[in-house]
Amino acid sequence: MKIEDCKVLVLQKMRESSDYLKAMLVSCGAKAENIYITDSVEVAKTFILGEHIFNQGTVDFIITGIGYSGEIGSMLLKCIERDTDLREDVVVYFYSGGDAAWVMQKVKEYGADGFLPCDVYLLKEKIINVVKAI
Repeated sequence: MKIEDCKVLVLQKMRESSDYLKAMLVSCGAKAENIYITDSVEVAKTFILGEHIFNQGTVDFIITGIGYSGEIGSMLLKCIERDTDLREDVVVYFYSGGDAAWVMQKVKEYGADGFLPCDVYLLKEKIINVVKAI
């Protein structure tokens, strides 16, 4: 898949983080109009389910943070995990500044498909590789 064709959902509470991720995605070649940002799990679920139910092209991947069980990213991952149709279609990545062991523990704990590093150069490279693999 080409990055300009991807639909990305960014689920973050902090506006600065959302803006940073959107700018990073656009710098990788994504179209700004294909990047959806929300700070609400309910809005994210509605968006994903609506796209899925009406076959308008599901979200290609979601970027969120899942540092602890009360975070919105963790809550969304639990909802996706319960819905097998969504689990097959949606690729979820989270980004983190933790060390490698912590990151891998969180990936396993919450069922994310992978993680995006905080380092700006590594983040860009990983986003491009994620999209190519879809």
